[in-house]
Amino acid sequence: MSKNKEVTPEDKTSKIISSGGVKRHLFNPSGLELWTVVGSEGEYIQFPDRGVCSCPQSFFKRIRGEAEMCYHALAVKMARSNNEYVTVECSDDEIHILLGLLLV
Repeated sequence: MSKNKEVTPEDKTSKIISSGGVKRHLFNPSGLELWTVVGSEGEYIQFPDRGVCSCPQSFFKRIRGEAEMCYHALAVKMARSNNEYVTVECSDDEIHILLGLLLV
């Protein structure tokens, strides 16, 4: 009988990065950057300089005072350090469209 291997946050992170799920949205001409990650239940906004994600897991970790990042934030950190992310260039006029889609 074989045992099922538990999926670790590192496994999830690697899968996100290899599938192109870490995105850097670059708005022009302002140069504003917005990071998102495609997770198993949706796409989440990232605040990489703070290690914060808009996913429920990140929210509850912060409430409980846990310092550990969610796997989405970890994916952004790793993808940025290895330059393994997708850059999506947009007009400044389009930022409200992206935020409207992500904050539903």
